[in-house]
Amino acid sequence: MEENRPGRALVRFADRACGGWSMSAITAITRTEVEAAVRHYWQVFAAKAREDLRKLYADNASVFGSSSKRLEPVRLTWVRREREYMASPAKMKVQLSNIEVEPIGSDAALAAYNMSFEAQSKGIVSATAGETGNEHIANARVTHLFVRQADGSLRIMHEHISAPVG
Repeated sequence: MEENRPGRALVRFADRACGGWSMSAITAITRTEVEAAVRHYWQVFAAKAREDLRKLYADNASVFGSSSKRLEPVRLTWVRREREYMASPAKMKVQLSNIEVEPIGSDAALAAYNMSFEAQSKGIVSATAGETGNEHIANARVTHLFVRQADGSLRIMHEHISAPVG
């Protein structure tokens, strides 16, 4: 049995094969791990790696996008981003700054940061046909809630992106 050391959390699970209980140690979420997850997320997004991007979200995640009028399930956000960024000729550039991380217990953390986002030739759907255009968001504010999954990976449970007006 492992002892509980700083930075480690003990997790108990049922071992059906033996019918008993055993102990397994998992590492608590760290600021460094979350900062790396934030940077990885935007690298995957800018690379337009569709399937890899989907794997970074929890299945029941929710999103407030920069132009959302309401909270949306991540499935709806995927459809929009697929059309606007992934399937279009868009080339994206992202710069991150001021990443602040606040752990919430041992299996969740909130990351809040600023972002500059630029997309050239982004897909825009109009009433008549698909078009392309450019998007530039300077000093956007982003919040991601990361939750550790049973397999040890971090996934986004909630995303909120807002852009300054004017």
